[in-house]
Amino acid sequence: MTKTNRVTPASESTDNFMLHKNLPLADYTTWHVGGAADLVYQPNSLEELQQFLAKFATTNSDTPIYWLGLGSNVLIKDSGIRGLVVLTNSGSNIGLNNFEIQTTSSHGKIITCEAGVPCAKLAKFLAKNNYPGGAFLAGIPGTMGGALAMNAGCYGSETWDHVIKVDVIDRQGNITQLKPSDFVIGYRTVKAKNPPFNAQEFWFVRAYLQFTQDDSISGVEAIKSLLQKRTSQQPIGLFSGGSVFRNPPGNFAGKLIEAAGLKGYTIGGAEISPKHANFIINNKTATAKDIEDLITHAQNIVFANTGIKLETEIRIIGEEK
Repeated sequence: MTKTNRVTPASESTDNFMLHKNLPLADYTTWHVGGAADLVYQPNSLEELQQFLAKFATTNSDTPIYWLGLGSNVLIKDSGIRGLVVLTNSGSNIGLNNFEIQTTSSHGKIITCEAGVPCAKLAKFLAKNNYPGGAFLAGIPGTMGGALAMNAGCYGSETWDHVIKVDVIDRQGNITQLKPSDFVIGYRTVKAKNPPFNAQEFWFVRAYLQFTQDDSISGVEAIKSLLQKRTSQQPIGLFSGGSVFRNPPGNFAGKLIEAAGLKGYTIGGAEISPKHANFIINNKTATAKDIEDLITHAQNIVFANTGIKLETEIRIIGEEK
């Protein structure tokens, strides 16, 4: 998917942290729609992020905080976001972009990966280091932070199949390390238990992953095959947010929408993809409202036909007009 060049926003230094004000977010999402955020901050490192949140929390304890990676699987409303958006990756070398192979006494070789690392980039790294089991990550059009938050997956594999622990951060900048047993993990859902620590809000900032090393299988070829399959089945290269709906138990959202005769159906500049009905395309003139209305229409028609209420996989955030 080709993204347009981003305009350098007006910014100001606040206590040595660069904050962007009233930054339009359309070019930071794969749908290329959405209004402006009140405040946007991109950390240079995890350590800087901790310092920023600790400072921000002292005077902004009630300000909503949102996190944005590559901007897939999210629909930002036309009126934008009242609050702070933390950009973990915006196409530059800054952000939460570190990953490496480490050797530990308890788990052997593990891969540590920060939240802003694109899943496709991690997949290529794993393939070059003879971890073919990471090839599925090439089919996830987002960052590791989002993959952890929703247990993203494709072609039979899911992110949390490979997680041995995670680091999470709260709005005061405190980092806590947690295990998979601290969460209820399901299909496209990850929920903390009880919660496992005192923070009422937290976000994933680092994953510790384990894959089986195998030089008899080409991870590079596995990625190539997966991407060819994905290209043949999905509307790659167009403005979309990824899969819109979760698959209902024992069924497929795309098949239900197609059976309802909605392939190619449009509202404004938004269209249900003629190639795969679980994708909505922005034909370069859509508003977020067009896309949201088309989501609602598909839900209503499928429910009327089948009694199945489709649940969104994408997150819808922001203010109503």
